[in-house]
Amino acid sequence: MAKALYMLLIRIDSSIQVRIRGASYNLQPGYYLYIGSGGGPGGVHARLRRHLIKEKSIHWHIDQITTNTDAHIIKVWICNSLWGPYMESRVALCLEKHLDHGPPGFGSSDDRHAKTHLFAIGIDLSSLEPILRECCQDLLEEYDIDEYLGE
Repeated sequence: MAKALYMLLIRIDSSIQVRIRGASYNLQPGYYLYIGSGGGPGGVHARLRRHLIKEKSIHWHIDQITTNTDAHIIKVWICNSLWGPYMESRVALCLEKHLDHGPPGFGSSDDRHAKTHLFAIGIDLSSLEPILRECCQDLLEEYDIDEYLGE
């Protein structure tokens, strides 16, 4: 698979501090959803593999979470056939209607429309998938992390 949007379901076990544009924000324990895109060399799968590595240099905002030992990616969704900054923004705007906003500007430095690409999940996790299907226009593949890794 080359280019696609993806979403990560992340469980944070204890408070994590992240910095965005010089401001600090505390992410409280709970579940978070991050939307991103992968279209460089190796496509979306290369980007997802990078997110799953704990020890790496901090390049993107999400790396501040994925490198933390108290944060665990537990599920991955890939929005097949959706690609590009416009589509990423469109999905993020849809998620903003349903989920609690994370820190402003998180993962969305190049997005002039969406407030953030990180969302706190203040709903029952079983209610999440219908929201994701709506926002990704039903072009969604779901993977438990062990399944994605082939374990």
